[in-house]
Formats: sequence, C-alpha cells, structure tokens
Amino acid sequence: WGGKKPKQIFEGKENPHIQALIRFFNNMSRLVQHTVVTETKLRQRVALFGKFANIAWECRQQNNFLMSYAISAALGSNPLYRLRRTKELLGVHTLKKMQQLNELYAKGATSKQYRMSLKHAVTSACVPYIGTTLKDLTFTHDGNNDTVCGMVNFHKRVLMSDSIQQLDQFQRKRYLFEPVPFIQEQLRKGFEMMESDLGTEKVLFKKSLDVEPRED
Repeated sequence: WGGKKPKQIFEGKENPHIQALIRFFNNMSRLVQHTVVTETKLRQRVALFGKFANIAWECRQQNNFLMSYAISAALGSNPLYRLRRTKELLGVHTLKKMQQLNELYAKGATSKQYRMSLKHAVTSACVPYIGTTLKDLTFTHDGNNDTVCGMVNFHKRVLMSDSIQQLDQFQRKRYLFEPVPFIQEQLRKGFEMMESDLGTEKVLFKKSLDVEPRED
C-alpha cells in the first residue's frame, strides 16, 4: 500500500478521481434539493419533483446509476421527504418510479437488486455508484486476514481483485451522447453554489420549512 492506510484508500481519500465522483454525487443531490425547496409555488414545486423523479428513472435506464442514485437520494432526503403537500399531488406513475428506485438503491446501493443490475450492465456503457465498490473493498479487507497459516491469503486478494475488475469493465464502454455546453455550465455553477453555505443540510431544511411550514 506504499505506507498509506488501507482505510484511506478504500474511502477514496488518496484518489482525486474517486473524490471527484463523490463530490459530484453530493453536489448533484444537494442541487436537486435546493431547486425544489426554493420553489415557492406549489404546482411548480410538484412539477419539479416529478421532473427529477423522471430524470432519475431515465438515468437508471441508461445505466447511469451514479446520477440516478444521487437524484433518488435527494428526493428521499429530509428537506424533501417532509413536503407532504407537494408529494400528495404527485402522479401514480411518478410515485411508482420513486418506489422502485428506492428499492434499487436500498441499503446504500448494496442490495441484491442493484448488484444484479450492475451485472446486466457490464456489456454496455455504465456509470456505477462508486460507494458500493468502496464498501465492498473495505468489508473484504477488514473481514479477512492478510495471511492464513503464515501464507498469503490469496482468497482475500481474489475477492478484492473481482471488485476492482468489475469497476474497470465499466470504463471500457462509452456513451454516445453529445455534450451540451449550456447544461454543463449550469451544473458547474450549481455545484459551486452547493459547496457554499447554501448547500448545507441546515439551510436546505430551513428552506423546506419556509415553503411548507410544520403543521400543528
């Protein structure tokens, strides 16, 4: 490990690319929350909620699990979960999609359903949720000894190699979408804003209370 602690490696602290994925996930989730809770008009807020649910669903269909999970997590976050009046006006199909996404990403995207979806996606372009791989590596490292009877525990190395190879497979296929500079720029600005105080859970929850105060 080059003198570095395995835990730091498995948490992605030593890899700027992994850190970028984690930041993307967090910023995307916060931006969705911010967009919904800053909309003061109920009908527009309902439309935004439904729009994001459909985007999360479409991302899942395109095997972009990272984006899909980030949006799904936002819709289930405390600032949005409590918006009862908003959610009461959501359509049946939207609610069904949200429920299926919640089941897919249950237990932090470590469910059997999510793992099966990843296996089916290995032959096509895919963006997995990096947190699952990091959790698997940590679990394998902590749950298995480095040596067995004084010899290298190759079983442990095979398990860790399988997790890394699966992640490597997803880098071999690319999406054929054309970049849209306007959308990229809007996301960049939104992410920068979410890294300020405006993206904190405290501020987002306060905004949620502003648009839908607690009921006595």
